Amino acid sequence: MLRLSKALGFLIACMGLFFALVAGTAGAEEINIIFTGQSYAALYPCDCRVEPDGGVARRATLIRDFRKQMKNVLILEAGSSLASGPEDGNAQTEDLDKKRSGIYLEAMKLMGYDAVLVDGQAFVFGEKFIEPYLKDLPFISANISGAAAPFVVKEFGDLRVGIIGITEASAVKKGAKGWREPAAVLRQLITELKKKDVGIIILLSAQTPQEDEKMLKDVRGIDIVINGSKNYGSVAPRDVQGTVYLQTWWQARRVGVLNLKISEGKINRVDISVPPLVSEIPDDGAVALLLPQCFKTQDCRRMQGLSGSCQNGGSKEARCTYVALSRVTLTVINPADCLTCRKDAVIADLKDMWGDINVVSLDESDPAAQKLIKDFNITMLPAYIFHKDAEQSDVFKTFRSNLEEKDGYYRIKPAIAGVSYIMGRKRTSRTIDVFYDYRYPALRSLFELLGAFAQKHPDFQINWHFLAIFDRQKGFMNLGAAADVEEFKRVACVQKLYPKRVLDYLICRTGQVDAGWWDECAKQAGIDSRKIKSCALSEEGASLLKENIRMTEELEMASGPTFVIDNVEIFGIVNVPSLKEFEETVMRKDVPERQTAAGRKK
Repeated sequence: MLRLSKALGFLIACMGLFFALVAGTAGAEEINIIFTGQSYAALYPCDCRVEPDGGVARRATLIRDFRKQMKNVLILEAGSSLASGPEDGNAQTEDLDKKRSGIYLEAMKLMGYDAVLVDGQAFVFGEKFIEPYLKDLPFISANISGAAAPFVVKEFGDLRVGIIGITEASAVKKGAKGWREPAAVLRQLITELKKKDVGIIILLSAQTPQEDEKMLKDVRGIDIVINGSKNYGSVAPRDVQGTVYLQTWWQARRVGVLNLKISEGKINRVDISVPPLVSEIPDDGAVALLLPQCFKTQDCRRMQGLSGSCQNGGSKEARCTYVALSRVTLTVINPADCLTCRKDAVIADLKDMWGDINVVSLDESDPAAQKLIKDFNITMLPAYIFHKDAEQSDVFKTFRSNLEEKDGYYRIKPAIAGVSYIMGRKRTSRTIDVFYDYRYPALRSLFELLGAFAQKHPDFQINWHFLAIFDRQKGFMNLGAAADVEEFKRVACVQKLYPKRVLDYLICRTGQVDAGWWDECAKQAGIDSRKIKSCALSEEGASLLKENIRMTEELEMASGPTFVIDNVEIFGIVNVPSLKEFEETVMRKDVPERQTAAGRKK
């Protein structure tokens, strides 16, 4: 088993990053902060084949072992602790979500959390739901009224650490009362804490990162921000106005661990590690006793060839029962050459659901494949097609809505199985087409990734496409704000007039796209805003936008971010990948990296 006493050094060495804030570490003390967020009362490990991590019982073991291995430990949660709502992937009925939330809060008590942020999610069942837990769990919020404390102060020898909580403005709509503007509250509290000889101040924030960044320009004295708002992007630490800024992992599937080196009451180094809650970590016995065996079928452990089902979910009598599945036949039609196809993972997931599957793989050029392609009018691959024997499976009735039938064969709908390859298009090597709009919350992180990729691989051509369409009667239409169309026109003009400066402009604009300061971003990118304004307001701007969205309309793109690689391979993302992960996805292993004039790899 992966016990922390053996794994801790490895995790920090391999996954750690650090900020060296000042020179020297002589005589340094240390503080260790374990933090989570966006838990949504997720009790069990993820029901997923790739990285089936998470679970409160594993987390309790990790925290317990960290306490044994480290000194001066703080355990913090940056909000979104309760179940229910669109961001909770395990949401069921209100009664079951309340029960799951109560169990989660009891588990947090056993884990000994030192501070838990009150955000809008805390009011999902009404303001009185968390009241019974206030005496046992240190809920904090400095800018709303109620029984939660504005901050907590922890002492480690001569060093005092203050943890402040900030609730987002939208929490008022969910039931929070007495909301106040965070910057003014923080300035007052920081002064108060400094008078109490608090040396280090940590902020737990439920605002958006953009709101935090704007606030930190006006507020000084915060050493670390842990943001627990909805996050689909990178969680890598970064520096914001001299403050170490971090975000959390959805469903608390990983924990963050900060090791602060302290000298003369100040932080001079921050080491950061990210231990995943993997299956090798055993469950903590006390927390495991709180958990029903399951709340829903997805909580039941996957077992090859068996179909699991949760009975009496959420009760003490909850049990996972299993039945053997009948053998079915699945034909998979594959493109001849595909970088991004992940058919093995899809087949593995289908086997978990359907049991024993006889897989028949066909190349798209095979006559049998060609007949199925014609019958189902297939334009994208891979295609996954069950044979008639699937009708005899117990899974068939529940899965039937995901299938389209033709002459006794059942194709899994592309929206369910996914597609990776667009048929009938010419491959253009080393091109990346990016389809996006401004609804994606981690757009800035995505553009920063693409900027790093473009700098490292200048021989790749990156093309930008907006998620919009043109209607002769209604004009340009998109799913975001109406003002986005005007921004699309400006970007289209930047692409035409300043093609090498598009990314600089995009990165700046995605930091404040709702504001009207586009000309400031143009100035920072070395772009003449007068030229862009003239272009965007003219017929040229409309023509450039029509040209830009031609591929969007052709491929019927409806969501993003989506990528088309080499003009033929397509994939979308939820979380922004690392540069290495992105390179492994889009770069063909059979094509060498570009050589410089000196013969060295670029």
